[in-house]
Amino acid sequence: MDSIETAFTFTPEELIIDHFVKGSCQNVSNIQPIGNDLGIGYFSNGEDILGLSKGLIISTGNIEDAVGPNDDIGTTTTFDNIVGDVDLDISSTSFVIDATGIEFDFIPFSNQVTFKYVFASEEYCEFVGTIFNDNFGFFVSGPGINGDFFNDAINVATLPNSGEYVSINNVNHISNSSFYVKNELEADATFCGTPFAANYLDEIEFDGFTTPLKATIDVIPCETYHIRLVVGDVGDDKLDSAVFLEAKSFDLGGEVNVIAKSEGSNEPIAYENCRNGEFVFTRGVNTNISLPLQVDFTISPISDAIENVDFEALPTSITIPANQNSFVLPVNILPDLLVETPERLRLEIDFDCDCLASSQADLFIEDLVEMEGTFEEIYVCPGQEFTIGPTVTGGAAPYAFIWNTSATTQFLTETVDEPTHFTVTITDGCGDTTLAIAGVGIQNQPTGTLSGEEQICEGDTAFLNVEMEGNPPWSITYTVNGLEQSTIQDIYNNPFTFPVFEVGVYELIDFEDAYCEGIAVGFGNVNSNGVNLNYTFSPSSCPGVDDGSIILNITDGVPPFNILWDKIVNDEINPTELAAGIYNISVTDANDCLVTETIELPNPENYTSDCIKDLFYVPNAFSPNEDGENDFFTIHFAPDNFITNLKNVKVFNRWGALVFENNNILPNSSITLWDGNFKGKRMNAGVFVWVIEVELLDGGNQIFSGDLSLIK
Repeated sequence: MDSIETAFTFTPEELIIDHFVKGSCQNVSNIQPIGNDLGIGYFSNGEDILGLSKGLIISTGNIEDAVGPNDDIGTTTTFDNIVGDVDLDISSTSFVIDATGIEFDFIPFSNQVTFKYVFASEEYCEFVGTIFNDNFGFFVSGPGINGDFFNDAINVATLPNSGEYVSINNVNHISNSSFYVKNELEADATFCGTPFAANYLDEIEFDGFTTPLKATIDVIPCETYHIRLVVGDVGDDKLDSAVFLEAKSFDLGGEVNVIAKSEGSNEPIAYENCRNGEFVFTRGVNTNISLPLQVDFTISPISDAIENVDFEALPTSITIPANQNSFVLPVNILPDLLVETPERLRLEIDFDCDCLASSQADLFIEDLVEMEGTFEEIYVCPGQEFTIGPTVTGGAAPYAFIWNTSATTQFLTETVDEPTHFTVTITDGCGDTTLAIAGVGIQNQPTGTLSGEEQICEGDTAFLNVEMEGNPPWSITYTVNGLEQSTIQDIYNNPFTFPVFEVGVYELIDFEDAYCEGIAVGFGNVNSNGVNLNYTFSPSSCPGVDDGSIILNITDGVPPFNILWDKIVNDEINPTELAAGIYNISVTDANDCLVTETIELPNPENYTSDCIKDLFYVPNAFSPNEDGENDFFTIHFAPDNFITNLKNVKVFNRWGALVFENNNILPNSSITLWDGNFKGKRMNAGVFVWVIEVELLDGGNQIFSGDLSLIK
């Protein structure tokens, strides 16, 4: 298991708006840090340790000290903040130091706000029951709240079902231990007389912490409240304590949704003399349901259904009961004798909170049209399965079906050998019935025939035909060289011409018309009419020497061939005297079939040393007598060479002593190297030996040597 992680990545505003408040409508403002910024930050990787995966951390010390392992019985950061705190001072056992936190305003959308947290401390377990009882709280003030803290605030950091404020003295290894997670080092456990049973020594520094707890705030929707999330050292500035707040757990509540439907159906359609309508109000996702919720609404002016004329009068509000997610408001339809177009009844929920969009739903009131069931004409092949079902118009959904075969589904699957008919009784949601009759005729099994003989160039398109019998729409499936292709459906043209792009044998393997599985027969052949181009090449004998060659081999296609190179060559089929490089070629035959090829003629790899000797020249003598002629040992280079560097040039006397050396010289037309002096003195006439190591264009190295005469 990995350690918990902390970070100073986010500003206080980002911590609250982006990471603490839940939902897309984040009605928070006036966000202010309390105390030292090092005590406020972000934590992650806490799921297996704290039961909270990530979120905010507020600490009386540096938040980085929360990271495991727990290897110190008294981790402490001192902020030298001795001014106390307006709320913590009221409930603490002694004076408050290093108070740290965040405060902000919020506007709730429902009557309750909740969030999850964990309290942790280095005071555990040795300072349980003492005045050194580090304190924290979540202090809320605003409309309807009358508490004992600053600005009549209340502290909502309480134990479940007790109202006790969560603290070191009432949540520990002795009191309310079911809410406590032990993490003391062995020395602390021995001091406290409790078994050593640390759970997360490698993952978190704190010696103990609570299980995840929930803070609950009863509020008035759309009013403005203020909350202070603060923790402080008590009695001294030693031993850090912290509060972890779960990401996206500060739940401001959510909107109420409304939908329209009708009795016994999810359709938003009510019928006169048949069925009434309903509006269903549902609480927002993940909202608290422990309290009743009143929802006010209005009938929209856009409605053309008239109250007490088309429907009985509706109330102006409903209440979703406690512990229920939804409420159903019935709409009783009033029948009349008028023939009318559908009338709309729109209900709108308006929220006082600006950021919540109104929720609305439309219920339509319609005259009940006489129900009718119809069938399309159908022909089938003897012994083959087919499916029939009526198209139903009018009436009121849902519909029920009873066939003369006793089947009760809308669609019936059968086989027949001769013309026949089926009957189905349809009953709608209002209890009205109608009888529909389906006639089934017999047709001969149709045949689909594939044919065609085509020739294509590479990349071109050919076309094959399928002649079809029977009734459209048709569908076909075929193979190419034995591989099945995707089925082509909804074909209405006969014969059907389809494009093909691949050389090979095409076989029709499946054919169906609108009613029957048909007989699939026939083949189509697509042959290559293109040009094939192969080649061999020979690289140049030496780098920089233009004596490479390419030999083309053109097969298939229809001559004459038009050959086009992207460089000037001395022969179209067998060009020679070629330099290393890229050659692009295209060949077109008499049918305009085109083939292209890119040929890379590489530099030679296994060339002889003679190739290199031709690239530079070293004179065998020089006369350093300052007469202006041949005064220096000089190397001359050919204009086109592939030497990239003179790595080393050395000159030795006849006894093997090094008298001159120079390294890493860039080659040019000529390089002047040695003036015949050694250690400031002119050498005597004699024969010397030079050794040169060169670096080549292909990365290889070569060493050359020779004699050099110094003449007075």
